[in-house]
This record gives sequence, structure tokens and C-alpha cells, in this order.
Amino acid sequence: LTRRFAGLLGYRRFTTFCFQDMTARELTARRSTNERGDTTWQWSPLVEAAVEGELAVLDGVHRLPVGTLAATVGRLVSDRELDLPDGTRLVCWDHWQALRLHYSAEELREGKVHLVHPSFRIICTAEPPALGRNWLDEELLTLFHFVSAPPPTDAEYAELLSQTSKSPSTEKQIRGLHSLAARLRGLADEEPHLYQPITFSTRRILQVGQYRASQGDLGEAVAMALSAPIRFLPQNAQDVLRGLLAGAEAQGLP
Repeated sequence: LTRRFAGLLGYRRFTTFCFQDMTARELTARRSTNERGDTTWQWSPLVEAAVEGELAVLDGVHRLPVGTLAATVGRLVSDRELDLPDGTRLVCWDHWQALRLHYSAEELREGKVHLVHPSFRIICTAEPPALGRNWLDEELLTLFHFVSAPPPTDAEYAELLSQTSKSPSTEKQIRGLHSLAARLRGLADEEPHLYQPITFSTRRILQVGQYRASQGDLGEAVAMALSAPIRFLPQNAQDVLRGLLAGAEAQGLP
């Protein structure tokens, strides 16, 4: 969806992949050292997109600690201004024009003042809130417009698999895959700390298709797509998942 949005409107995408331990500072800048050992700051993709007037994509914001997203991008979204850890200031168009009455654009940039380009846009992607992981608080509700993308239908599953694996799937196979995905989502809703990493997202469906293109067998492709995250689960959770895979094979995954 973000790729399509960017393509239609002529944007370049600057993507940040969010993770559980990510701090507010890491969303805007990253500390580094130069060849002399001096501390330097590098702008994050979010800040680069803001200055260049491109599309910032924050992927998986549901993984961020509660409050991190609002604390970081709240002012950038509502006021189009932001203060960075190195002293750099991003300012909105009106503020920039007021400063330009007294300083040249070059002087402002030398003073670490940059304009947030009027064309700058942000898209955040996330999984829906669920019991035990309600990341969508009141602050975020006021910052963004929300678009819900429902889980893929059987027909969409079939099309995704066919496009990536270059091989058509039978109705029985798709029904078995859809059933497995629904069971995994149910487990993740009940115990997100255990089963969230193995839910069947659209990205994982694409992985299944890619594995199937090389392996030829849909059941083996599903097992390969889940093999890496399963290794890090407790033994009882691994047993539950292997039971689900066995049941899915019985329903149509050969």
C-alpha cells in the first residue's frame, strides 16, 4: 500500500522499521563517530523525508514502547516542527518565512535550522490493537487518520501465492492456509508475548510463495516460513504450533 501511494504521488519512501526497544531518539537521529573518534549525529529516514519533502514510512509502530511515537512525531505532525538531539531545529513554513526576514537560507542552515518541506507526509503501519497490546492511545488518535486493512480473503491469498510462487493453488490448499492463519491470529490475541512473532502477515504469505517457488510444495513452504521464529519459542508453544501445522496439512496443505 505504501509503495502504491508513493508511486501514484511521485514520492520517494524513507522507511524506518520499528522494534520493541526502540527509543524516541532513535526515531529521529543516530549517534555515530567519525574517523577521528568525534561524536556525530546522523539524521534518521524520518528527518530526511521531512527536510526533502518525501514520504516517511514508519513500519510496525505497534512494536514501539507506549508513548514513544506520540512523544517523537506528535509535534512534527501537528506543528510540523521538531528539535533534534544535536541541536538541529526543524521549523514549519510560516516560521521559516519569518526567520528569512532576518537571515539568509544559508545562514539558517549553518545555524542548524531547516525547513520541514510542505510536501512531507508520514504513513505509519501497524497491526490492530488487541488484548494485552493496546498501543493505540488517545494521543495517537488525534494525530493520524486511520485506514483499516482487513485480513486477506481466500481469493487474495490465492492471488498472492500465485504471483510469488508462479504456481496456482487449489481451493482446498487455500482453505487450509486460511484456517492456519486464523488459528495463529487467535493464539496471538490470547498470548501476544508468545505467539505474535509467528502470525501470518501479508509479508509472511509472500515468504511462503517465495519458498514454494523454490521447493514446489506448499506444506514445506509454510513450515520453512515459520521455522525461524518457532526456534525461539518455549517448548510447549512449539508443540502447539507443530500441532496446528499437522492439522493444516490434514485440511489441505499437502
